[in-house]
Amino acid sequence: TQTIPASEIILRVPIGQVEWGERIGDYAAALVARTRRATGLDSLPTAEVIFLPDIDSLSRVAGIPTARLEDSGTVATTLYGRIFLLSPGAFPNGYAWHIVLSHEAVHDAVQRSIPGKLPHFLEEGIATLLEEWGPYGRLRTLAPMERALLFAAKEHKLLLTEEELNAPYWNLGDGLRARLAFLQALTGALVLQHKGSDRAV
Repeated sequence: TQTIPASEIILRVPIGQVEWGERIGDYAAALVARTRRATGLDSLPTAEVIFLPDIDSLSRVAGIPTARLEDSGTVATTLYGRIFLLSPGAFPNGYAWHIVLSHEAVHDAVQRSIPGKLPHFLEEGIATLLEEWGPYGRLRTLAPMERALLFAAKEHKLLLTEEELNAPYWNLGDGLRARLAFLQALTGALVLQHKGSDRAV
């Protein structure tokens, strides 16, 4: 990767994507900054954001088999005090990397400030709840199709167990179960948010 000058974050992009990296540098930094402000954790050390060229690179960084990443739809992780995510160049039509970066910025902030203190289910729920805050200034909600998926999963006894929800979601083995895990985690975070004040998160 190659380092790109960016305010407030350390940004690295794949060799050959420097021009793209220079275009998104300030925007990526703003996403991280807004996400940190939303969590009340904006005084943390500088975030390091590394875009990787392909799924095999993410597999090597995370120590997770490529097939597991592909089956679960995993495109990012936060490890070693760094945010790793796939470059949109890894996909024929790109992907919503700005949402993924905001999601991972929540993990980064939580893991730096209270490492190992939140159950996996709760951390994923909060990260999903806040993943639209950086780009759009709003909390994530359940779309109608997501509500329908949750109701169908409940009806057919497909909801994940507590044990499954507290393990890494790439370990679930298929995209539907990983999607359900994130939706169940988001639902839990929404319930907590509605029970609290505007600053409940």
